[in-house]
Amino acid sequence: MEDTNKAPEVTIESLQAQLDQERAEHQATKAERDAALESKDDAASALDTANRSLVEATQIIAGQKVTIAEQEATIVSLQTNPAQYPIIKVGKKSYEVTTKTFQYKKVEYTVEQLLADTKLQKELVEKGMGFLVEVGKEA
Repeated sequence: MEDTNKAPEVTIESLQAQLDQERAEHQATKAERDAALESKDDAASALDTANRSLVEATQIIAGQKVTIAEQEATIVSLQTNPAQYPIIKVGKKSYEVTTKTFQYKKVEYTVEQLLADTKLQKELVEKGMGFLVEVGKEA
């Protein structure tokens, strides 16, 4: 009688096949781990970029709040004390432009042109043009 409960025969070929299978499983597991690590690094980089963007946006918003507050203060000031003449600012000083047109270096200018040309404003203030009256300075 033959014994049917006999253990399968272990051969070099069967051991080699088992080793090859375990190597393949190990390589697949390693590839999955490497992909997960790369994905983690990508996520960390994206999070870092998002955090930097958030900080930048927060700074922009803070700056805009200051600008809004300044503009609101200017509106209130103009509502309570409206300027009779347009005002230019050169350096830290403000000047009312008390004319509608003027001539400088043989060229006729309008107030609108002056308001748009900061270089011209500076030159005229330096020359002490009489139609520019410093605001807030007692006469």
